[in-house]
Amino acid sequence: MDKNIIMAIVAVALLAVIFIGVSLFRQPDDCPKDIEIYTERASYEVGEEVHLSLKSANLPRISTYEWTTEDGQTSDQPSPTFVFDKKNTQQISVKINEGCEYNYVFEIIDNEEDIEDEITVTEGGITISKKTAFTGDAIQFKDKSEGASAYWWDFGDANSSALQNPTHIYKQVGTYTVSRMLNGDENMVETIEVTIQKRNTPPVADPNMTAAFTIDKTSLRAGELIQFTDKTPNATSWLWNFGDGYTSHERNPTHVYNLDGNYIVILSVNGTGKNVNTQTITVNPPIRVADRPPVNQGGSPHPPPPPPKSVEMDLATTMKTKFQEIANSNNDELKTNIYYNYLLPNIASENMPVKVTRDGRQIEDTFYDYYNSLNIQGGQRISIVEVLNTNTEGKATSLRVVEL
Repeated sequence: MDKNIIMAIVAVALLAVIFIGVSLFRQPDDCPKDIEIYTERASYEVGEEVHLSLKSANLPRISTYEWTTEDGQTSDQPSPTFVFDKKNTQQISVKINEGCEYNYVFEIIDNEEDIEDEITVTEGGITISKKTAFTGDAIQFKDKSEGASAYWWDFGDANSSALQNPTHIYKQVGTYTVSRMLNGDENMVETIEVTIQKRNTPPVADPNMTAAFTIDKTSLRAGELIQFTDKTPNATSWLWNFGDGYTSHERNPTHVYNLDGNYIVILSVNGTGKNVNTQTITVNPPIRVADRPPVNQGGSPHPPPPPPKSVEMDLATTMKTKFQEIANSNNDELKTNIYYNYLLPNIASENMPVKVTRDGRQIEDTFYDYYNSLNIQGGQRISIVEVLNTNTEGKATSLRVVEL
């Protein structure tokens, strides 16, 4: 075969491999750019629970989660919890909707190891193994002077030693001034401060304690906000399972159920898996325009208002309530659930025009863009929502909103 033909075939094959590789590892173009992996802090201690979630001003509807940690832990939950047993830098990756991937890096630290590794040498000839330590730790003091024949150490806690290089253990928390005198000469004294901390010990859960919580309503409709309140004495951590695949580590979370049905809510406290309690709630179908009873046309001395007007007033009241609910909340999950699972299927058209009056100025917007703007600025108060038109299905097709 001709040499030029062979080289051409090789070049084409190489280009194909490069193209396939780029296609496999490239982030899809429609992946939101502002999604972030959220943790409460930038660093955690070894053995401490790390709670993860996604944060965005416009969080999309997410069907799948694939969480992966650098040390091989995985989860398919919206808000997973991981525990790390080694001090290092951890990279977390999450892939949503089977295509969009996001990464985050934070530190796992070991306070006890950091304190034990701390070595401080002072200029006066004193070397101390730990300038900061825990109660019960042995601290080594060394004299580095030359030519002394007698030593006296005062550890600042009513204890002393005549050794050249003594070891001392502090039993109480506090800051102590340690002094070392040579040859009994008060003019040959050096001092150094030692800080003693209380050793952190994980709380011991009462094996006989039962988690306790209340719910503001045990019967509600899909799309409504529900409040859960922990009533467990001395609880230090919480894991809520709402029965619909969603969880929370907040003490007093809120939640929105998308579908009707009976759900068992489980609360486990203190991370033992034993201190558990449950309650059952009933979620009814959302109110739809088609579900409203017909207006009674007979037997009334005063004719009822026209049906279109009553529908529009009902739509306006519902949207005003939902808009204000979102404006008062920073819960992205709540915002997404209300939009996709309540408003769009039942009472609103996604691209309908909205006339917004804000600070005395009128703005033309679409329903989607206006809804996404709620809570971003903060402090919105919805004073008027007016439905200007509806379609044959009873959904709003144009809207007027006034914000204070």
